[in-house]
Amino acid sequence: MKDTVRDQMIETWKLESYVENLVDGFAPVYPMGERPMGSIMCPSDGYIWAQLLRAGRPNFASSDWFNGTTEEYREEASTYIADSAVNGDDVKGQ
Repeated sequence: MKDTVRDQMIETWKLESYVENLVDGFAPVYPMGERPMGSIMCPSDGYIWAQLLRAGRPNFASSDWFNGTTEEYREEASTYIADSAVNGDDVKGQ
């Protein structure tokens, strides 16, 4: 058994950009700003997960994630993406 999360990682990538290149000559779109933050991680258990977010997101005025305003929750939800999946090539018998 590997002792630490770091020992269990197969690969980790740091996000460098997130650009949507539109068709028909439209200018590129940067949904999370021009300098987003994020990572994709692949641990040895066959799962993969990704997180992308807009850099410089403000803290809640209350400093309490459970006591935000409607606008603060809207801003959080529109500037953060997370997803996970099972990599079928690495997981046997599932």
